[in-house]
Amino acid sequence: MERGTGPGMPSSTGRYIPPSRRAPSQQQEGIERGAASSAARNSASPVQSRPHQGSEDRVRESISRCYDEGICPNGLELGVVVEDEEGRRFVVDETVDNIKVTWLKERTVILIFQEEARNLSRQVKEDLIRAYEDGWMPQQIFDPDTRRGRIRFEGQNVVSYVAKVKEVADWMLRSKEAKLKLGNKEYITTFKPWMPRQELRDRKLQEAERNFWIVALRVQLDTYYYLGEAVRGMFGEVLEMHPPEYDRTRPKLMNVKMDMHPDARFNVDDVLQMVELRHPFDEAAPTASTTAGMLDYARLYYEDILTTRRPQDNIHTDLTRISSLWEDTQARLPLPAKLDLDRPLTFEETTQTLKSMAKDKAPRIDGLTVVFYSKCWGAVGQPLVELYNEVLMGGRLGKKMTHGVISVLFKKGDKAEVRNWRPISLLNVSYKILAKTLARRLGRYLPELVEKDQGAFVQGRSIFNNIATAIEVLEVVQSENLDTTVLLLDLEKAYDKPDGVQRGLIAEIISRFEKKGFYLRGMKLMDVKKALGEQHYAEHEGKPFFPGLVKYICSGPVVAMVWEGPNVVASGRQMIGATKPHESAAGTIRGDYALTVGRNLIHGSDAVESAKKEIALWFPEGLSQWKSCQHPWIYE
Repeated sequence: MERGTGPGMPSSTGRYIPPSRRAPSQQQEGIERGAASSAARNSASPVQSRPHQGSEDRVRESISRCYDEGICPNGLELGVVVEDEEGRRFVVDETVDNIKVTWLKERTVILIFQEEARNLSRQVKEDLIRAYEDGWMPQQIFDPDTRRGRIRFEGQNVVSYVAKVKEVADWMLRSKEAKLKLGNKEYITTFKPWMPRQELRDRKLQEAERNFWIVALRVQLDTYYYLGEAVRGMFGEVLEMHPPEYDRTRPKLMNVKMDMHPDARFNVDDVLQMVELRHPFDEAAPTASTTAGMLDYARLYYEDILTTRRPQDNIHTDLTRISSLWEDTQARLPLPAKLDLDRPLTFEETTQTLKSMAKDKAPRIDGLTVVFYSKCWGAVGQPLVELYNEVLMGGRLGKKMTHGVISVLFKKGDKAEVRNWRPISLLNVSYKILAKTLARRLGRYLPELVEKDQGAFVQGRSIFNNIATAIEVLEVVQSENLDTTVLLLDLEKAYDKPDGVQRGLIAEIISRFEKKGFYLRGMKLMDVKKALGEQHYAEHEGKPFFPGLVKYICSGPVVAMVWEGPNVVASGRQMIGATKPHESAAGTIRGDYALTVGRNLIHGSDAVESAKKEIALWFPEGLSQWKSCQHPWIYE
């Protein structure tokens, strides 16, 4: 939505007259006013019309009904729908919007939960607010008929509270903060005046110009003592060092925020740079600190994870002709969907794609941005559509359109570890318009083609559903006690790496154990801490490869699973394959998906006794117990 002066105008009696019912002179006046408003929107100081007091009262009354009763107004001509090169949108009447903002400032208070209250659920936070109302309502501080206010969660710890009367909002703002009591505990909450987004953004920018702060993340225990002095020496005066925790009942020594003198900002380098890189596979190799050396190490790493596992194919191979890709799916598109996906692209379809693309992205290798294409689409759109259709009929994109630049973004952890840098491919907008248009088409049919257990990357689904399912399984699994084994699925190979995402190895590996008939008794996604990795590989401690094993299992998230069934340890080892992938038989997990020992994808317990130790190590909270309805058909 945007602000603007709408076409409605107040009559001399205070009634709001739509354009269709005005007298000719009034219509002409409205047209002229609309033209002036249109020009005003493109100027520095927009023209504002001031409504008659009667119409302003009517607007305020409708605003009260909207925010007090939840009834949206109808028939007031609050704006107009416009369509231009930026797309189709609703432009709100600027005068009406100013009245609405004034009303909200009078009646709305922002509640910010502090300290322990930040960890409460939304339902408990709402209960706190209602308990707060129950505290002052019986005191008859206000009119006895004053009802509860409406709330809206703006974030995890921020709530907009729309009071029923202005006096309540004024009283809360004068209080500045309150201790909201629930049961025997008190929770601190501060009260701030409400302001619209743009005003809040402007204020934050002003504060950013006046204030400057530095946050030290994950400070090592032995360096914490020197932190303040080091920051002063490197960046400048520290005005205040905040406590390293927001909840004093849970003291920590980790993340520290320091308010700095504004001049200190000029001593801070805003560019995050890679200054050195360790060899991705060889612990004994020297650390690279030159540009050429770091590029070589990065190339080795990404070459390993991005190189095709089908060396017999080339860029001209038609994968749709390889039947093995389709053996495990029964999903088929109906004929109308096939025709829809195969039809030529249209100018209108690509126009809608371009409108949906973010306009604030940096230019790619050709220097042409989304904004450029939006402004020049009338000239370049039709030729591009013709080119796209030629490609879809069997032609090939030119080198310029397919030219990509791989850049890396730092995620977290040790910057000298290449796995902590996420690669992104910067592609030209001309190519992305084609790719996104095809993706938007396919997105309509993916829910019909992809199995229900695929939570992410499908419109209308969320990976949260899988997490919720795993939690429910863990809750059910704790009722039986049979022989079990732990299966660790390395997500760096199966999920975090691009080839794993494309090939879907997580679902494939889980599917193999499920189809075998084993019970899933426990599963969780987790980041492995060094101490846990060392405990897991304790039997190899002292061996040359021990540090590499620990480092690798801690380098990214893993899925830990417990499977149960007759002879599950022996059968599981057979399904997983030999430690060396090249010695693993075809059809095993490692034989089908792994290439090297250091990246053999999966770990499985080698005996029942070791399985019991690993279950205790990885699942100290216990396992879930349940029985499938298919149990009699699998077990004797």
